[in-house]
Amino acid sequence: MSLVINKSRVRCFALLLFVAVNVCLTLNIAAQPQPKRIIDRFFKTWLINKDAIRSMGFFDPKAFNNRYMCWDCNGNISIRGRHSSAKLKNEIRKFLFHASRLKMYLVLPQDYLKDFIDREKENLINKPENDKYFLYRVAVIQKFLEPSRETTFLRKHYDLRKARICLIGLSFKGEPDDLEGVMFFLWVPVKNSWKIVSLGFVNP
Repeated sequence: MSLVINKSRVRCFALLLFVAVNVCLTLNIAAQPQPKRIIDRFFKTWLINKDAIRSMGFFDPKAFNNRYMCWDCNGNISIRGRHSSAKLKNEIRKFLFHASRLKMYLVLPQDYLKDFIDREKENLINKPENDKYFLYRVAVIQKFLEPSRETTFLRKHYDLRKARICLIGLSFKGEPDDLEGVMFFLWVPVKNSWKIVSLGFVNP
């Protein structure tokens, strides 16, 4: 009889432990916002509300210590402040301000990045036709996972395995044929949110 009671207690304990673990996992997932919702808020704040100051709140402050935060900026974002986090932050703020004041729109750069888009269809995690941007798991962009001068800071301070990369086209008229440039924003989970830690311009 004693053995039966002990087995019952073990089963009961195991069941309670299973329930507790699942509840904790559920709460943890619920506490972590989905990146897409935050990305949508960023583009609304930046390009619709035209609020460059609030848009800066979507960047991780630590990321401005990365002298290679901006990739292939092609004169759109000055690299004069690369050695100063304050100057780099100011240059990015100025870029966000000017892009919003020039009435930039999000467009899908389908033709510009056709080969990449066709190749990575299975890794797409959003609906570009609705969102006007492409959102991928960063694992599809191998250069973010390989050691280089651009990724040294990122790999040291962030878990890039969980990162997301957002590809957008910018247009003055809101038409793909009027494409002014293609950008990427690298998002990573930071505490209970998602933050931009790198950005740049994409060459076909």
